[in-house]
Amino acid sequence: MQILPGSTIGILGDNTKNAPLIREAHKMGFNIALFTENKYENYRTEADYWFMQAAQWDDFVGLSTVIIYNQNWLSFEIMDRLSKIEMLQGTTLLELTSDATLLRGLFEENAINILPYQLASTLDEVALVASSLSYPVQVKSIFKTGQNSQAIILMGSWDLGLVAPLIDGGQLIVETWVADAKQVSLPLVIDQDGHHVSYPLLETTMQQGGQQTAAGIRLEAELEQALYETADEILQAIQYVGALTVNFLVTAENNLYVQDIITGIYPAQSLSEVGENPNIALQMLRVISGQALMPVDRNTKYKVLARNLEPKHLPRLYTQWGIRENWTLTLYSNTDLNGHAGKVVTIGEDWDKLQTQFDVSGIWLDDEEMNTK
Repeated sequence: MQILPGSTIGILGDNTKNAPLIREAHKMGFNIALFTENKYENYRTEADYWFMQAAQWDDFVGLSTVIIYNQNWLSFEIMDRLSKIEMLQGTTLLELTSDATLLRGLFEENAINILPYQLASTLDEVALVASSLSYPVQVKSIFKTGQNSQAIILMGSWDLGLVAPLIDGGQLIVETWVADAKQVSLPLVIDQDGHHVSYPLLETTMQQGGQQTAAGIRLEAELEQALYETADEILQAIQYVGALTVNFLVTAENNLYVQDIITGIYPAQSLSEVGENPNIALQMLRVISGQALMPVDRNTKYKVLARNLEPKHLPRLYTQWGIRENWTLTLYSNTDLNGHAGKVVTIGEDWDKLQTQFDVSGIWLDDEEMNTK
């Protein structure tokens, strides 16, 4: 399927990562129609057309040459509407990633290594399952009910009360939680013929109370080889066109587990824009429009480190304005669903120096920590 310049690409949802897609689409000569289920009074968007709520769905579909989604969750109402139209990306993977049991069933069917898990629906069942799996465990609904569904970590039986808000008569998934495991992500883009490119590995950690992502990390050779082979096995088992991320857990003993798949442009994927490789948004539009994938070098020269910004961080960010030659700032036109207002990305050749720059800047310290400095 080829989509030529002058056509209108319809995008579903209000993901903040739609902004780079819209900009790249405009560079390539496409128009963008955006559909959101909610009506926003004070919402900025760079889309050429904007449709809101169910009453405008038919107009959105009629105007769009192709409709795509750029996120890992859509409501049941939208999914039902998508089943009635032809989708280049398909909806099978989106359905799998929205239901934890279906996704784990796919992994088990293809002998993909995942953490032990069981299902429960009451607090007593959670207690029994957690005891059988051994603490710590993670508890969450089997269904994604938003972009970032809630998950509870139970370190012991004394934490069981934390699960109460999740008990609603539906099923919960209880799985082993490895507290000291690395969270490693592999961004990929798949074209209409099933070919794909993979980007440098990402590692996500918590630093000074905020989420930090490192791009260009390396694992031990055998472990890294196993990770890429596992990703290839997953891609052979799914049908999808566009960007996605496979999330892994790597334990201290170098055991590798697949944690999740995220469809669309994962926030951390934007680190691909820094350095030598073509950005994810450009690649996604190329495959949607029928163009060939651009080559990607997984062995990048530079290290990239990024941290999210909340609105409270912005005044402190401005104190670094004129002294950080290797920092790139991105501010979102709207705060995202996690309360993030943007991010800072820094690039260099030494991990320790990049880490020190973030740590000593004071941007991410809370008020009490600032007062003790």
